[in-house]
Amino acid sequence: MDASLSGGGGGGLGKAFTVSDADVADPSLIKQKQLAAEREFLSAESERNVISREGSLLLEDDIQFNVAPPAASVDGTATSKSSSWSLDAASSESLQGITFEGHDLADLLAELEDDAPPAHAAAESAESAAVIMDDTLPRFDDDDAASDIPSSAGMGNVDDDAEEEAAAEAEAAKQARLLRAQLLRLRDAMFRDDPHFTKRSLSQLNTEAVQYQKAGDDLAAICSYAKLFHKAKAGNLTHPELHVTHYNRAGCYLSLGLYEEALFDAQRCATLAETRMRTNPMGAAAIWIKSFARKGYALNGLKRYREANIAFSEGLKADPFNDEMKRGLEESSRGVLRDLLRGRGLEMRALPSTESFNTSERITYHGYATPLHKIRHDDMLPAQLLTPFQADNDHHIKDTYNYLTVQTDIRMPRRYFSYLQDEYRQRRVCEAIQMAVRYQEEELDRDARVLNVAAGPGLHAMAALDAGARHVTCVERWLYLAMSCKEVLLTNGYTDDQVKVVYKRPTDIALLRDVPVYTNVIVAVDLLDEGLLTSGLLPAVTHALDNLAIQDPVVIPSSVTVFAQAVQIKTPECCGFDVSAVDRHRWHPSYACGVPLNTDYIVPLSEPIEAWNFDLLTPPRESERKTVDVPFTRPGVWNAVLFWYDLNLFQDKVRLSSGLVDGREVSPTLRPAVQYLAGEIRVTADRGYEADGSGRAITTMPLLCTHNTVRMRFDVERAEYMHLNRADASFPNYHFHALADTRRNEAYYRAIERAVARRKAMKPKPETSGFSPLTSGEESEVHVLDAGCGTGLLGMMAARCGADSVVGIELHESLATVARRNVAANGLGDKVSICVRDLALAERGKEVRRRGANLVVMDFFDATLIGHQALYMVETMQRNVVQPDATYVPMAATMYVMGIEAVTDRINGKQFASFNKYRWDRDAEAVYLKDVPHRKLTKPKKVFEFFFDRRGSMRGGSMREAVLKLEVIRSGYMNGIVFWFDLHLDEESSLTTAPPGIGVGGVVFRADAGGAADKDAPMTAPAAPRDEDGVAVDEGRFLASCDARTRRRIAEAAVVSTSGDDGANHGFVPALAFGGAREGLVFRLGGYGLGYYTDVPWSVRAEARSKLIHEALGVAASKRGDDKPAADSTTSAAPPQPTAPLSAEVADVDEEHYYGQALQYLERAASVTAGKKITVLARRENNKVRFSLKEGVGTWVGKSPWRIEWGGGASIESPHYQRVHYCELLVRDFLMRLRCKRFPPIEKDMKMMLAHAGSLFLDPAVLAEVYHEFVCLELVHGTPEFSPGASLEAMTRSCLMYC
Repeated sequence: MDASLSGGGGGGLGKAFTVSDADVADPSLIKQKQLAAEREFLSAESERNVISREGSLLLEDDIQFNVAPPAASVDGTATSKSSSWSLDAASSESLQGITFEGHDLADLLAELEDDAPPAHAAAESAESAAVIMDDTLPRFDDDDAASDIPSSAGMGNVDDDAEEEAAAEAEAAKQARLLRAQLLRLRDAMFRDDPHFTKRSLSQLNTEAVQYQKAGDDLAAICSYAKLFHKAKAGNLTHPELHVTHYNRAGCYLSLGLYEEALFDAQRCATLAETRMRTNPMGAAAIWIKSFARKGYALNGLKRYREANIAFSEGLKADPFNDEMKRGLEESSRGVLRDLLRGRGLEMRALPSTESFNTSERITYHGYATPLHKIRHDDMLPAQLLTPFQADNDHHIKDTYNYLTVQTDIRMPRRYFSYLQDEYRQRRVCEAIQMAVRYQEEELDRDARVLNVAAGPGLHAMAALDAGARHVTCVERWLYLAMSCKEVLLTNGYTDDQVKVVYKRPTDIALLRDVPVYTNVIVAVDLLDEGLLTSGLLPAVTHALDNLAIQDPVVIPSSVTVFAQAVQIKTPECCGFDVSAVDRHRWHPSYACGVPLNTDYIVPLSEPIEAWNFDLLTPPRESERKTVDVPFTRPGVWNAVLFWYDLNLFQDKVRLSSGLVDGREVSPTLRPAVQYLAGEIRVTADRGYEADGSGRAITTMPLLCTHNTVRMRFDVERAEYMHLNRADASFPNYHFHALADTRRNEAYYRAIERAVARRKAMKPKPETSGFSPLTSGEESEVHVLDAGCGTGLLGMMAARCGADSVVGIELHESLATVARRNVAANGLGDKVSICVRDLALAERGKEVRRRGANLVVMDFFDATLIGHQALYMVETMQRNVVQPDATYVPMAATMYVMGIEAVTDRINGKQFASFNKYRWDRDAEAVYLKDVPHRKLTKPKKVFEFFFDRRGSMRGGSMREAVLKLEVIRSGYMNGIVFWFDLHLDEESSLTTAPPGIGVGGVVFRADAGGAADKDAPMTAPAAPRDEDGVAVDEGRFLASCDARTRRRIAEAAVVSTSGDDGANHGFVPALAFGGAREGLVFRLGGYGLGYYTDVPWSVRAEARSKLIHEALGVAASKRGDDKPAADSTTSAAPPQPTAPLSAEVADVDEEHYYGQALQYLERAASVTAGKKITVLARRENNKVRFSLKEGVGTWVGKSPWRIEWGGGASIESPHYQRVHYCELLVRDFLMRLRCKRFPPIEKDMKMMLAHAGSLFLDPAVLAEVYHEFVCLELVHGTPEFSPGASLEAMTRSCLMYC
């Protein structure tokens, strides 16, 4: 009679303890029998066994297991029928001297007998286990589970909780030992009572085990399964459905609280089922999916919550509607939170060995014959760099490098518009250049010969020539910037004798051939980016100093100091929902994100520290690493390093910084950089980092600073992280901005709440498709479809508002995972399911219930409203998965347009009109209009209306053309059309993406926003408010210096105080849409909702606002109380506070929604005169809206060279057009390689380009954009099936602000 028992190593039966008591009187045989039986039962589950056709193994997988939570197994309630079994004297004596896990087995069995529950209690337990027969695990009460989670406010009781938990774990371990001992004895008895079980078939043995399991006797079921595996080993047998046996036995172990054994069986089930799916995918797939639930609950029982979270997430990818796994995901999420609050469950990340990385190492270049496809750049700081020659000629990466080169060529000119308009930066740089030239001439008495590296359009070269430079050599790496530089210089009257433009990389410049004589002034300011080194600053300056300059020249900038600061950048609660799962995707491939930072979400945790100081007269030629101490000044979660640099442009007289001043960016083109750490590190409230959960805290942490002359990096060595971040280049970062759009989120929340309430109060009439009110006490069901759910926020809003079920459909797998974790964190898994699927391919009965959804919430709009195939998606949803009378949030949208003048004329007195040709593009771009220098020339005008519900789909959504008569209010040169939209969420609420000063319905609230707000009132500004000293205060600057909450309050109060919205409904006429002008009224969204309000002259409104500003100044002065300067917000700013919800959207607020506005430049521009009208044609082409002037009106604008298809004759194609067309061919070739699945992913090439961006002189911002586009393209085309609605534009949508 063999007895086997699995122990705590996670294995199956027989792994931890095995004994044979056939000859128990001879103790010397015990050890031999133990090892033999262990080998026997482990090999019985090997996949290499011979397949037998003995009978049909009809295993029952649709049975309910009484799976007790961990707490239930502590008090012994998990024991089944056999709990009342007792040990006879002979058997007890025969077991003397045998130990199990360090305990005497006879003592354990005696202890079991003493602790066994009464007979009637065991019977009641067995009866309760037998009545549960469905196919799901028992649901755990959310309130009970949540009550066990300590809050951050109650951290003082963590030690007491830990002691209680340790005692409970000890008791649970004791009960597990007793159960294992009971299993041992029972198995011995069953093998002894049935010595001929090996003569029965596997099917008969399985039937016996299933019968025990259905009866609730899990101990007997496990022992019966042991018979089955014993026969399989003895007869060298196996069965194609053996995975079901492991699945069922895992359920028995879970019921008993033996989680290690359950984990082994769940893993074996998954392995065997995956193998079986190759031949029978339909039969084994269901069990393979369910095995994730078994595995997850086993890991939960072992308190390995992170692994359980992964297991449940993987299972939900295959079956998003599995309630069992959704509840398990919630439980594991709560377990992770409990562990983090108690200082446990932290993650570690291994860094490269420090032994192989010296403090300094000479930077070299790869040999010409180096096989580049074998180079790995895991650390992204290689000591051997690529040369442009290798990238151009190696057949493994040359296509990627050429594509990046062409794409940067055509994208850089548009970026330089912001450089030219950065007055702060250009004024400082030009001042330094003039000082350097005069220094050479006046103090050193020699001609100034300037080498301008990265010359751009030539502004700095002209500043040097005007200061008296003898000659300037302009070196530009990008073709169209070099062409524009030459053109601008000639336009402004500079000759070839004064200036020479060279189109080459900075390291390819040679003396005499490119530079006529040695230079004594080197200007390299435009080689700077957010990351300082990643554009090739040091290689370019080093080459110039070695080969092109005299000894001790003037270098601008002459030195650079890099500062670093530990910061927290996290997404706060959004409308009461925990959306922190999205923070695990905070990662960016380069430090240059190309958009402004939202400093409201940057919480400094330490003082700034000096990381590096580079003297550019002696630039470093070796990689360097050093460790600096970071002193913490406040508690929080450290997940990022904010770093910036101060430039000494010339002899400490002119300086320029990329940092924040008073918490705000000074230069719109020189911004601080953000590098995210590998994860999140918790900084405790006692001004230190809790390293090991023992309460020991230190006040500083070491920060490892490293650079290899072309890239910097900051790391934390040997840190324990709360969560490790996922470096996913395909993750759409605009979702961080969307979650930060508080007003948009609150407006959606209120609209969804109203929509759910209306659906609850209505029911379908049997004879019609309409609705009728429910009788008292009845409620209709609400089933919601969250179309393109993203992070799952809108779906969670619907669930919390009372929806019966919510299905979120998302194509991006990482986003879907974030949504599932957000849903689990908020305890809404019983209502919300997330599916990874193309929305246009969703089907009833699969992703959506068979009767379809009756409420649709969606926000897949871009700045142009329909650019992401929104209309196609809505039509497909209506046809496939939505009921005919469904409610939509939003229900409709209205598009408005306005003509503007946006040209670059003169910069520092120099003519740059020829550079405007790089503005034009066929498609519109998303912008914040306030960031684009422009003049508003016309009043806003409605152009299109779109109705998303079927009842209104024919009233305007199908219109494809419109003729608009725009009223001109200001004379100018109209070369652009800006358009935006109003989203009508329901009959009561709308939100607008209009520029500041324009409200819902295109109503102008400010005189500078596109028309007079009051045509009768004179446009005279009221008296400016004054501070406590009587000095006049500029309103714009004061509002800009206020925080977002103060600006919103002032704007709201100014509207309310002047429009009669103070409690008495004065002159309000409700209206769903703008119905034309009404005398004395203005259409807007106010305190009573959308409609017509009493019109108030602009001067009265402005006067009210000035009064409020004056009051705010008085409050600020009273709070200050002394003349001490305010603290620097970069070091001691308070964490951002959530804004209070507003009753309605106020148009005077300068905060804009994350969509932005759409700006399209016209192909023909025209001069317009105030007081007249101009005709504009609007045409909707699929998912694009394009505008043009009437045929024959205006003149053709200049176009970029690559936009002109033909050149040099009617039959000769432009070479610039061919270069861009070559990129299209490379993309097609990439997609062909992707389908064959024989080539490595594009991410490998992109990582190599990123690691060597500085030595290859690639622009890091463009490189990050192309990286993101290619990875998203790979993701979409790697999907088994997708529709035309799965557009690349939707995933690669530009982010207007980095939050």
